[in-house]
Amino acid sequence: MMKRLGAVATAAGLMAAAWVAGGQDAQAQDRKVRMQMASSYSASLPLLGESGAALVKQIARISGGTLDIRFNEPNALVPVLQSFDAVSQGSVDMAWTASSFWSGKDSAYNFFSSVP
Repeated sequence: MMKRLGAVATAAGLMAAAWVAGGQDAQAQDRKVRMQMASSYSASLPLLGESGAALVKQIARISGGTLDIRFNEPNALVPVLQSFDAVSQGSVDMAWTASSFWSGKDSAYNFFSSVP
């Protein structure tokens, strides 16, 4: 399970780094992109929370520091159950959460979680 999460985190980090660095001139690469990530899990929560905090660190390392994502504890930016709407409205850049929270919005999200 941890190997799979590590592979997903690495792939996401590589995509983010390629997006930041790819196709930009040298001056643009000197700029930092700062993003806010709302989390549904505390950074101290084993596996779920720790993985989100580790992903942020890995993306910063892979991007050479040009992509700066701030991991925010639950309810720091928005209430946990409103993070999906906050991201879709653009008030938060991204969310570290589980798709099972959003099964009421679209039943297809159940296929990406452990909801029976």
